[in-house]
Amino acid sequence: MYCEKCGTKLGDGVQFCQSCGTSVASTTSSATAVEYFAITPTRLILFSILTMNLYELYWFYRNWDAVKRAEGSNIQPFWRAWFSIFFAYDLFKRVVRSAKESGYMGSASAGWLAAAYIVLYVVGNAWGSMDAASTGTDPLTYLLWFMVSICIVPLPLLPIQSAINQHNSKVAPAKPLTKTFTGWEVAIIVGGIIFMALIIIGSLLE
Repeated sequence: MYCEKCGTKLGDGVQFCQSCGTSVASTTSSATAVEYFAITPTRLILFSILTMNLYELYWFYRNWDAVKRAEGSNIQPFWRAWFSIFFAYDLFKRVVRSAKESGYMGSASAGWLAAAYIVLYVVGNAWGSMDAASTGTDPLTYLLWFMVSICIVPLPLLPIQSAINQHNSKVAPAKPLTKTFTGWEVAIIVGGIIFMALIIIGSLLE
């Protein structure tokens, strides 16, 4: 079990965090009560790639909204999602703590995963904002690296999503992961494929 306020690992039978003095009872009740955004890792990667990583903003929003509803706090999920690189560590830490309190035995590190996400996000967006001429590469090489940058940005989210799904299986066992696609998800898939095809065709024509 971990302290909600400072993240310090708590010993068995303690009533207050030895580092910051937070009540263990309040830490346990608020952390374990959160039902985070449940989605399969495959679906997370698919939608992230097809939306050129915009789906990750939705992913962060849904998880921060879950935290807000569970804690009754006044945080702003939209802005925490929009500035995800500044709040990624806080969310990852909450998820890992909640999952471990629910019996998660994985080795996901909130700190390392947040650092990896921030670096990949910044590098990926920097590369995506440039064109082939400004990078000094031919169009096909640029396209290759552009696609790679899109694919690797959401990778640090996968261990966090696995922790979320295991935690949710204990918090809300009656809500299995959805394996079918809704209408708007089908629209995202079709639109994303068309958009990616246009990018590829445009690069080949160059």
